[in-house]
Amino acid sequence: MTHANEPLFISICMPTYRRTAFIRQALESCLSQSYAHFEVIVNDDTEDNSIKSIVESFNSDKIRYFRNDPPAGMLSKFNALLDLARAEWMFFLCDDDYLEPDFLKTLSQHIKDNPTATLFRSRYRLVDEKGKELRLDNSYPLRTNPFKFLKDIFLPEDRSPFKMNATGILFEKNRLKNLGRFQTFHRC
Repeated sequence: MTHANEPLFISICMPTYRRTAFIRQALESCLSQSYAHFEVIVNDDTEDNSIKSIVESFNSDKIRYFRNDPPAGMLSKFNALLDLARAEWMFFLCDDDYLEPDFLKTLSQHIKDNPTATLFRSRYRLVDEKGKELRLDNSYPLRTNPFKFLKDIFLPEDRSPFKMNATGILFEKNRLKNLGRFQTFHRC
């Protein structure tokens, strides 16, 4: 439990598999945060050392690397990251995404300012491989209830196809563990 005067510690969890093109930029964005109280956990299904060598090249005690042998798959990696995370609050960072420098500072303050909230979602920009902005996601009210949030994601008013980036959604790991962790979705 974090006390009011203590800085909030956050776990950045990165599941990955064979995607080396942007993971260096993703890790650099983590280590370039203006907020210092975090860890990065890389959970890798890659059979060779390509991801591991990139992670180790940073030589940072903020980054912990785990390889699954045999490969675990996305759902198993998400659940493993729930157990590997040392922080109360965690989020997933996709290996082809990156964080703005004040991302953790801003969201840690939101968590402290809203102690009854259970989930925080940041806005995101879709950019191309050169960093050119292609699209900014829709703005959303600062506060909402869980039903409205889920309804707006799955049944948006404009009836556009469901699109949501898993990166940047902070949540309390123990609440998710108590709800049964990540589970498969069965087709009807």
